[in-house]
Amino acid sequence: MRILLDTNVWSRLADHREQRMLHELVLGSGSEIVVSPATLLEVLSGRARKSRQSRINLMARSRWTRLPTEAFMESAELILEVQRLRPEWVSCLKPGDDYRRYERFWALDIWERARRGENEIPDHARAGSRADSNSIAETQRRMQSAMREAGGAQSVEALGHFLTTARALPDPGLSVRDAAARGWLPNEPVEPWRIETLGFFWRAINQVNGDGYGDSTYIDWLRPFVDLQLLRENESSFGRMLLYEVDETLMVRNWLRWAVRFLQNSARIQLSNGVDEQIASYMPDADLFFTADKTLFRVLCATTSSAPAQCATPYLIDPIGHGPITSQIQAVIDSHDV
Repeated sequence: MRILLDTNVWSRLADHREQRMLHELVLGSGSEIVVSPATLLEVLSGRARKSRQSRINLMARSRWTRLPTEAFMESAELILEVQRLRPEWVSCLKPGDDYRRYERFWALDIWERARRGENEIPDHARAGSRADSNSIAETQRRMQSAMREAGGAQSVEALGHFLTTARALPDPGLSVRDAAARGWLPNEPVEPWRIETLGFFWRAINQVNGDGYGDSTYIDWLRPFVDLQLLRENESSFGRMLLYEVDETLMVRNWLRWAVRFLQNSARIQLSNGVDEQIASYMPDADLFFTADKTLFRVLCATTSSAPAQCATPYLIDPIGHGPITSQIQAVIDSHDV
């Protein structure tokens, strides 16, 4: 069993001194702990307190399997679809020293720095989130208010119905000509996740910054494999590819990001929503996911049950009333072995 833990579970394991119990659980059950950079960054971004380093030391053990960043894996989905659907956009470049240095940073350096107590997060490590926490929360508050005024779904479970049934057309304020230039076909609605994914990647590769174009995090992963200039010159074709042609089963991480953010609109808006959305991108990398957050548990239950590809099964940990965290995890593993 591949086991993915939410940040709050890592924190409780360290605070309750269950480090040895977790190690024994892994050895005894033959399970594998997979850990995401998003959880490490969440701990590093938290308040400096005595417990923080013990949490980092547990999370950053070399015994666990360290996953790539969600930006890398989401970009990889797009790269594979470009290779399949638009092979003429495939780049002739090969990954250079910068790319390999970036890989090493996320696979090893950031974890080892954290274990040494170097808790200052480099600027390039902070980059790459689809939006910062405050921006996500503010956008979701506006959407939640609009949905409630329109009499929209009032619960995570009710809103979950729309994950597979919702369809949308271009913004009514967009002219027919402009819609076509962005890849839309006349009177052909699409799933909302496609619209959001297209918007995100188009902004990421076109946003002008001090160094030229784009969100450097995603561009760093895309550039060696996709001719970004050729892509920029073919907005309509790129839009049509994302809106109508990509296979959702091959873009599941991007689907998950949209689905979690969408369902969060029916619950209490929290600053942690952005990190929860990041963690959702890792659900295909595990068989079991454990969290102590009831809202995230409900969101992920609704999301994974509708996901277009296999994802981890979410489980809710009770940090108070049902014994050690490791015992609760062991009970779930045992139930799957029956």
